[in-house]
This record gives sequence, C-alpha cells and structure tokens, in this order.
Amino acid sequence: MAQVSAVLQDLAVAGGAIGKLIDVADFALDMIDEYFLSELTKGWSPKMFFDS
Repeated sequence: MAQVSAVLQDLAVAGGAIGKLIDVADFALDMIDEYFLSELTKGWSPKMFFDS
C-alpha cells in the first residue's frame, strides 16, 4: 500500500510540474499571438508567407 501511495504522490508532483509548463507555454503563445496581431493591425504583413 505504501508503494501505491508513493507512486500516486510522484504522479501528483509530475502532474503539477506539467501543469506549470502548460501555463508557461500558454503565456508565451499568448504573447506571440498578441505581437503578431498588433503588428498586423499596424499594416505589417509577413512577406515570406504572402505574395503581394
């Protein structure tokens, strides 16, 4: 029973760490998205992706 408890505790710690990584990744993607949206509204276009 002690081994099961230790495994569950390890899983909980790993789940918490993964949750923090997801929060950081979400924040980073949100910042990138905000940057590109603000640049597009200023008239910038990624010329490498679009033919004008």
